[in-house]
Amino acid sequence: MPQYPQQVTYRGYFYNSKKVYGVDDRVYNATDMRKPYDAIFTDGVKPDADGTAGTNLQVTAAGGMTICVEPGYAKLGGAPFENTAKYNIVLDTNQTGVDKYDCVIIRNDDQETERAPKIEVKRLDSVPTIGDLTRNRELGVYEICVGYVVVKPGVDSILQSDIVDTREDGQLCNVMSGVGAMVVRTYRDTMTADKGQKIIPLNPDTLKFKKGRDHLTVIVEGRILSSNAYTIISNTSIELNQELPVDGTKIDFEVIKNVNAAGADTVVQEVGGLLSDMANVNKTLEHHYYCNGETDNINIGNLVYAFQVNSETDTPYEDYASMRLVIHGTFGATSPRGGAGTADNPYYWIGAAQGAASNRRVILDFTDCKQMKINCTAGTVNIIFFGMDCQVIGANVNATGGTTIYMFSTAGGTSVYAENCRFWITCDSGGFIARSGTFKNCRASVANSGLHSYCFAPISASLLRLEGGEYYAYTASADHVSAIVGLTSGENAVAILYAVNAPISARSGYNQTHSIYQTTGWVSCTDLICDITKMELNVVTGQSNIRGTLAFSKPGLM
Repeated sequence: MPQYPQQVTYRGYFYNSKKVYGVDDRVYNATDMRKPYDAIFTDGVKPDADGTAGTNLQVTAAGGMTICVEPGYAKLGGAPFENTAKYNIVLDTNQTGVDKYDCVIIRNDDQETERAPKIEVKRLDSVPTIGDLTRNRELGVYEICVGYVVVKPGVDSILQSDIVDTREDGQLCNVMSGVGAMVVRTYRDTMTADKGQKIIPLNPDTLKFKKGRDHLTVIVEGRILSSNAYTIISNTSIELNQELPVDGTKIDFEVIKNVNAAGADTVVQEVGGLLSDMANVNKTLEHHYYCNGETDNINIGNLVYAFQVNSETDTPYEDYASMRLVIHGTFGATSPRGGAGTADNPYYWIGAAQGAASNRRVILDFTDCKQMKINCTAGTVNIIFFGMDCQVIGANVNATGGTTIYMFSTAGGTSVYAENCRFWITCDSGGFIARSGTFKNCRASVANSGLHSYCFAPISASLLRLEGGEYYAYTASADHVSAIVGLTSGENAVAILYAVNAPISARSGYNQTHSIYQTTGWVSCTDLICDITKMELNVVTGQSNIRGTLAFSKPGLM
């Protein structure tokens, strides 16, 4: 029989204790109690329902040199922490000649002399980094920095602008989440079998099936078999209960695989796996991506790039394959994916397609994803969905800040398809949704504070088609124009509108001036529902074909 080591290296949680010679035989400590939570949730501040830190443990100015740590919950090195009321701290003034940085620390200390959490302030000579925090699992000490205060020389009052919020900084603090981003992948294969056949092989190269871990669906001539109609023999074969009645019977297989269960702890590892899988053109045609709330824009772009471009040669694939990427959960984007934020090189946030033409198509399905909030930096130019062939379904994007925000790439020849999406843009000047593309049953609002404001701005190389939907355009400047479609550049610009709803809806500080503003190009508009009576059709070149404009305002009815 097997020989087992005398010293057992494993243990379970938790079992009832009983007396053995008057002593409890099962004794657990605080570390034991924390381990199940530590295995499920990352350390950091508890998020609000929208996935952000909200006001949990936020550092705020409270008058004079007093700051306040708001109520909230966190997990520190596995230990739960809760601040139940406002916690006020009076900071020391700065009598030096240079700025000081008061780092607001939440500390868990399991050492025998402490055995308690603490909120404290560390005064530093520079902006805090992870090196200024103590994180020692062996000692049982773990610190997070929820914010720091820039204390200027000689001041006797702290303003909110002096406080830097670090709760969503993945190094100094973090927002709690389930451990790792999860990716679910769907594999499919088709074969034909002969009359009388019962043992059906499973192709391990295309299905990657693992018995007992993955979910297998068997479809015979379009009919899904119940699980009791066959037996899974191994990773590479099943046995049908009944023999097949005819030669050439078509059998389809679908395997749903949780990649994390297979050992991919983070989405970064999953991207690495996809690079090799997709290069071999396996039948990995559908993926399910589960958001981590922080770097989802970068992770999604990596998945798209891996499918469309050969990483070894950096050239686009040309086999016309397609992939549907379904995104779930609370989307997060703490920084752009690339770019410099300038007019010549805008920041771009989500790589939805490639800069160079690729014959492979990617469909991004955000139907099961919460609203995507993109906070752009002041003074920057931004593109939210970047690429030459973008196809997006069910996205709800709220992009604010920045000088200029474009929802899709600005080149006139860019192919865009958007369906059942919501696009909200608020920026300083010149932002719009797209120059071209097909938009079906979408809802959008574009507000520019300093220039003309158009939801769509076609140019010579573009073709725009709006089918249904509801659109609002606002300008804050009395000297500028707002319109759902602005055809003002390129005599061959073409816009086609069918059954579009463009209601009046008051927005403080903004104006709605036009429904369509056309000085060039070609526009065909059928059954526009709009009570913005001014339709500027001062066409220098091109023509207008306007039919059935209905003077009603129907907000909220698509």
